Amino acid sequence: MSDYLLIKLFHLLCFVYWLGGDLGTFYASGFVARKELGVEARRTAFKIMMGCDQAPRLSMPLVFGSGVHLSAQLFLVPGGTTAIVLGWLVAVGWALMVLVIHFAGHRNSVRWLIQFDFAFRIVAIALIGGVGAISLFRGQPVPADWLAYKLLVFAALVFCGLMVRVMLKPFAPAWARLVDGDAADEDHRVIESSISRVRPFVIAIWVGLLVSAALGLHLV
Repeated sequence: MSDYLLIKLFHLLCFVYWLGGDLGTFYASGFVARKELGVEARRTAFKIMMGCDQAPRLSMPLVFGSGVHLSAQLFLVPGGTTAIVLGWLVAVGWALMVLVIHFAGHRNSVRWLIQFDFAFRIVAIALIGGVGAISLFRGQPVPADWLAYKLLVFAALVFCGLMVRVMLKPFAPAWARLVDGDAADEDHRVIESSISRVRPFVIAIWVGLLVSAALGLHLV
């Protein structure tokens, strides 16, 4: 099997884990929000939710790296080997940042990394979305319209992920009080409303992934 086909298989597996992990996260979040469940049951659901969420969090940068690799091998992006190396450097660095934040995000020593991660994603949205938009109008640097559209969709997916993070800001302190046994009725409402507000963006991610897959298969 050629390295192109291996990377293509990896790219498809990342798509599967991204969508599948998002579905698992979404399902578990419903139990986290259920006030009638006991604290331990909700904590278990929360652990499942966070565990499932790592698949899409890691798949996002890996989809980017493998996508750049495939595009360079098809001569659809400039730079050749340089583009492949840079794409994987960004992807691996991005994935490592996700892992560090997941395992040490509660420590003050990595708060700066959380802020950097947020800013990095804003820059990624602007750059990737900008390249996609320019390519559609000028035919360069990405000559294939379907790939330019995929870049726009990917930028939108990153944006939706950021909006999920923004919408969940009130969740963390309310959840901490629930776990500590100090939750008031307002905290239960905050937890439920926070999860409800992110659902449109989660559904948008699902739609975006399906559109991206359709573009990659040249169905649209």
